[in-house]
Amino acid sequence: MSSVVANVPSGKKRKPTLDARGPKAKRRREETGGNGSELDLQIQKLENELSKTTNVESQTSELISLFDPTSPDSEGNLKVAICLCRVFSRMMASGQFSWQKPKEEPGWQIKEYQSYQSMVQQFLKNGHGSTPTTMLKLHMKMLKEESSHNPDSFGIYKGFPGLVAALVDAVDGSDARKTFAEEYVQQYQDCCYYSLAAIT
Repeated sequence: MSSVVANVPSGKKRKPTLDARGPKAKRRREETGGNGSELDLQIQKLENELSKTTNVESQTSELISLFDPTSPDSEGNLKVAICLCRVFSRMMASGQFSWQKPKEEPGWQIKEYQSYQSMVQQFLKNGHGSTPTTMLKLHMKMLKEESSHNPDSFGIYKGFPGLVAALVDAVDGSDARKTFAEEYVQQYQDCCYYSLAAIT
């Protein structure tokens, strides 16, 4: 997995039910769901804030709350997913990501990251057209970042079984499954190993 490079545009395991974040998060989705430009501005504002501070918990949580699980193919979900891919990649690369250690409870970063993975898996499973393949590549990009920056490798690739399950169950996943097989499983031994482990 360390050599996997996904072609991703540059710029939870909690249950991925965003309503659990309360009426405020639901209201934010309703306010932004029908206005692409407003959502773009909100995403850009949050990402700008994240680039200027190390206290990023609230902004990361707010970005995740912008996902709309009822509309897996929406352009808004794609923009949020790509933005969060950049955010988590930067956090890992800069050493701001608190990796879970053995016998420790996961910190907020791990919890939010798992929420992100769960939403990406959900959109892969329920999406249509290019959505499943795009979500696959985002997920694989994050697994590459995990392999590069997790110093202890504890719990690494914890999201991989969920990814494989989403691929198997995807309602319109033939292209994503083909991409996964040809670009990852056939190319990288570690990906093949973890895929077999997830299936068995």
